[in-house]
Amino acid sequence: MRLKVAWKEHKLVIPSGDTNDKVSRLLKDIANRFQPFSNPTEEFLISELRTNDGYLISPHISIIDALNENDYLVAIDFETWKNNEYKLCNKNFFGNTLSNFEEDNSISCSVGLHAQNKLYVSIAQYKKLLRLDLFDASDLRSFAKEGKHLVSHWEDENGNYAKLYFHVKQQVVYEIESELKTVSALIPEIQIYELKVSAKGKIEAGDKRVVQVAYDNTPITGVVVPSEVRTGNSFPDYDMDYYTTDGGNAGAEEKQFTTVTSGSGVRFEQLDITRSELQSTNSNQITINGFYTDFQIVNTTEKKLTITKITGEYQNKEGNWVSTNAYFGFKSSGNYNYQWRWDPTLILIEARETIKLSTNTRIEIPAAQGKNAEKLYRSHASLPNPLNIRLTITDDTQTVTVIPLKYQNKTEHPVFVTEKYKIPRLSSSDGKMVHFQTVDDFANNCRAFVQILEKEDQGEKVIVYSTNLSNSYYTLRQNVLHDFAYSAYKAKESKFRIKDYSCAPSNGHFTLDVFAIVDLEKRRTTALCFEMANSDKSSTSSKYFVIPTLGKPQQA
Repeated sequence: MRLKVAWKEHKLVIPSGDTNDKVSRLLKDIANRFQPFSNPTEEFLISELRTNDGYLISPHISIIDALNENDYLVAIDFETWKNNEYKLCNKNFFGNTLSNFEEDNSISCSVGLHAQNKLYVSIAQYKKLLRLDLFDASDLRSFAKEGKHLVSHWEDENGNYAKLYFHVKQQVVYEIESELKTVSALIPEIQIYELKVSAKGKIEAGDKRVVQVAYDNTPITGVVVPSEVRTGNSFPDYDMDYYTTDGGNAGAEEKQFTTVTSGSGVRFEQLDITRSELQSTNSNQITINGFYTDFQIVNTTEKKLTITKITGEYQNKEGNWVSTNAYFGFKSSGNYNYQWRWDPTLILIEARETIKLSTNTRIEIPAAQGKNAEKLYRSHASLPNPLNIRLTITDDTQTVTVIPLKYQNKTEHPVFVTEKYKIPRLSSSDGKMVHFQTVDDFANNCRAFVQILEKEDQGEKVIVYSTNLSNSYYTLRQNVLHDFAYSAYKAKESKFRIKDYSCAPSNGHFTLDVFAIVDLEKRRTTALCFEMANSDKSSTSSKYFVIPTLGKPQQA
């Protein structure tokens, strides 16, 4: 049988082949004939045939029953057809998606109801629709052969594929089987969906059952990992809350504050303890330790006076007094919110006037730019503890006043974040702490930490990894762990470094390498390993975390 077929402006005479075949086979032949006229870089499909006067020809009946010799037919390509039909596929019965970690995408299939009471089956790769087939109720009740029938199929040259089958009993489709396979999956994923087609043509969904999963999500038991291995020194973990005590370092309480009256009658009254913080570097890339003291200054005389100069000194570990810069400023709010006057400024005090000013004694410390990972509220380890400071203030009568101050760290070493005080700060939505690990850098007074939280997210159990060395956090689901396992399998490494999770901050203090521990035979990620070190590797920590059961409760 010869058929006259038109597609767009192209017209061909095409032999029908075996007329006992279904029209769906003819659609493939027509697509092959028109392929040279289409985009050569894309797969070309014909999805629909209509008669010259617009009647639709079902692809599910035999050619001999549908066509006559020299029929004039109009072919509609898949891209044109799907734009009209897919938007009418408005009720989804079932669906499944399978990740392809080799190409960082996925393939999926869907089964549902078309607006015109047709069953649709579709196959997609990520967001691109690759196949769409429609079946009306009569198609679903008129299969001549019982058993399993392939009704939709897509595959690529890499071995990724999707297949959809009808299961037929007594000429009626009663089940649909989906089979998805990607190159990163050990085996295909197979699901079966029950379908109900009434005698009156109503199409309804039944139950779904999973026959076989491509990626094993069953709980992993009996995983044994090494204990934590630490080298080098660590700061002591003080029983103090880093978050509520200025880092626990805001200076020891003084029993008595300094009060000094100058020879010209100006009284300097210390109002609070001297506080400290490591400040950002200046233009010369010098790191500064600043010491703040709040004063009430009283002019006890009947004449106005002007403070013209302030300088500072501190006593180093050798007992020598070293000159340094000091400045006046105003306290805005809070213990560390000041407005400083960095250039020489005259301070006028009227007769009998009382003013409040603060001083900032700035001491250079041996730490290069960016070498302090956190702003520490304490004096640097290069300075003695307690630290003696002298302020020298000159007024317009050339009277010189020396004010002695003392700063003392509250603790011998910095107070850092600990697991004990981290846990109470977690909200119920944050989850439960299941892993906490630290490493310290004595040279730069800083600590790095890693934490893992276990929580529920959208009805499934996940773990969330984060570190203070990065602003990012990572949510690990089953799919992520399968991705790690496939990457390790390809690399043939049972301890596989996760590049995106590892980091070496620009300040140069620490390195953090994160590894997935993988059973290569089963392609399962069983644990994570965190290897932390300070800049010169003098302090290190290597600690493992066994992956708990993740996913939805019914998957556990």
